[in-house]
Amino acid sequence: MKISIFAGVLLISAALIFLGPDTADATSFDTRHVNMGMKADQCTAVMNEGIRRLNQANTFCKSTNTFLTGDNAYHTGTICRSGERGKVWPQNHNLRISLDIYPLVECNLKNKGAKYPDCDYTGVAYTNRTIIVSCTSDKGGGVPFHIEGNLVKYK
Repeated sequence: MKISIFAGVLLISAALIFLGPDTADATSFDTRHVNMGMKADQCTAVMNEGIRRLNQANTFCKSTNTFLTGDNAYHTGTICRSGERGKVWPQNHNLRISLDIYPLVECNLKNKGAKYPDCDYTGVAYTNRTIIVSCTSDKGGGVPFHIEGNLVKYK
């Protein structure tokens, strides 16, 4: 009986080690960069709510943030895996370019240097963008944890 309990604990520990920080990173990526149906004119409200929710009052406003807004917004997990939904960014092997096109809203701070709650944002909506993401691993795996930029995708 002691051996089977030990084996069970060992198996659970191995599974948690295997999952590692990627699970948390994928969840935080979605929290920070996915907002289904968001419109460009909602940037100020969405960004300020994010600052409030993270208890970062009295901090400087974030200068920019990108939100994926379309039906495929939650399908970013394989961008970091070579040959699946992303390819290596030539200048930095820790970055990947999505092969898929994402509708998105890019929010940019109007009043540079402002502190919360005085953050005022302008938003621009795009429908034909690929995204450049930072990955948790530069070895052809991992998950996205930050959107570094976006590019026009020509068909």
